[in-house]
Amino acid sequence: MGRQLLNSRPNDPRPPVLVVEDLWIRFNAEGRALQAVGGVSFAVEAGETLAIVGESGSGKSVTAHAIIGLVDIPPGEITKGDIRFLGQSLLADGGRLAREVRGREIGMVFQDALAALNPGFSVGYQLAELFRAHQGLGKRAALARAVELIDRVGIPNARQRAGDYPHQLSGGMRQRIAIAMAIALDPAVIIADEPTTALDVTVQAQIMELLAKLQAETGAALILITHDLGLVAAHADRLAVMYASRLVELGPARTVFQRPSHPYTIGLLESVPSRSRDALELPAIPGQPPDLANLPPGCAFQPRCAHSRDRARCLEERPALQRVDDQQQSACHFFEELADRRQRVLAGA
Repeated sequence: MGRQLLNSRPNDPRPPVLVVEDLWIRFNAEGRALQAVGGVSFAVEAGETLAIVGESGSGKSVTAHAIIGLVDIPPGEITKGDIRFLGQSLLADGGRLAREVRGREIGMVFQDALAALNPGFSVGYQLAELFRAHQGLGKRAALARAVELIDRVGIPNARQRAGDYPHQLSGGMRQRIAIAMAIALDPAVIIADEPTTALDVTVQAQIMELLAKLQAETGAALILITHDLGLVAAHADRLAVMYASRLVELGPARTVFQRPSHPYTIGLLESVPSRSRDALELPAIPGQPPDLANLPPGCAFQPRCAHSRDRARCLEERPALQRVDDQQQSACHFFEELADRRQRVLAGA
């Protein structure tokens, strides 16, 4: 497969189920070209949970939409790179394979469950349609499968709830229905885009426990897109950190939490409340993310970075992902000099 994949584990012979390689996506609007995704590469294996974190607008959701072929072209344009599912390109032939595997082999839990569900049909009907369209089941058999699925995701009185419309369900129940739709056909990959947004903490925990349970039952790979580092710490095997359309750090979640190797990752971790840190004194990352239509030639994080040791180099030279060790990578020119700061983050966690 050419160069070594970014998810590689030493001596692990399993091929990744999904590979995103050097993906570039831009949006053209009102005479401006916004670089939404710039050279993103990662891979995920069966049964593994990869979390992708970063500020809003960093490119997380656009990357996920590209995987399932939902980038509107135009105004969107995939200018470079490839996405491979079980070794086959999802971008070849106008995205034909992406359309075929979407919903069947790659399931998506969208950020807003209410918007993702059709308000004009009952949730049971919408689930049953998946079995009718993809498995050729009749109405009665498809509805029976839908009821089984509603029960499987932990909604009581499944047969009765199958007749409800999305607006009749609570936010937590709607999210469970959205998860049911994503896992209905036992996909090999589940993408969960902010699956706990706008839910209270108890329901958040229930939703994540449900995803973990379903993943354990099916062996699916899970890509978790989130802002919540607590969810990442509890559920992710590996962590990818995105900033201004690019990956800036990638590695095992535990390693990244204990030994962050990019200033942006350090800033994110320092802003998380902990028992040893006064919540009123939490540091914030100064400044704002850059304009995606006018990204700097060097490090996009430089204007907000407290660790720049060579201003000219940071301004002029874009840092590529470099190996920190066998499993961790960082896109910082000076990652080797961040050891002291790493220890302070770890001590305050």
